[in-house]
Amino acid sequence: MSKVTWAALTAQEQHWLQQMAVHSTPMLPAQVASRLLEIGLAVQKLGGAGISQKGRDLLMKRPT
Repeated sequence: MSKVTWAALTAQEQHWLQQMAVHSTPMLPAQVASRLLEIGLAVQKLGGAGISQKGRDLLMKRPT
């Protein structure tokens, strides 16, 4: 799997990645959850998707 960059994410994916960092299992749209799980930025948790370590790392390194 190639490296995922912040710029490669849609605005909606960026938003929900940030929401997952704040809330353990937010009610994100199924399509976004599926995509973030697929690219490794989320992990499946009881009750929904949660941010993965890869997702946290990307979020911490994003351009501001």
